Amino acid sequence: MLEKLQSIFNHVENMNCRIALRDLFSLGCYLYNTGKKSEGSKMCWTALEAANCPDDTKSEILNHLENGDAKKMFGAALPHHEIISLHGDMT
Repeated sequence: MLEKLQSIFNHVENMNCRIALRDLFSLGCYLYNTGKKSEGSKMCWTALEAANCPDDTKSEILNHLENGDAKKMFGAALPHHEIISLHGDMT
């Protein structure tokens, strides 16, 4: 699943958009993991939608969030280092 997530963002042609979507997705994972599940899911869904991810794959990825994989997916999206530093705050 982690490779699939990276592949989704790698297909975004504009590099600035790709980085912004990775950051948005990772921040969504962060919010989800810190108890803001609705807000986090919305951010993750929005990032995947903007990356033209198929609906079934979006649902599959969000199911992984709900099953406790938010920490793994947080870093797998390859966000900026400043966002990665939040990882230590994830409970």
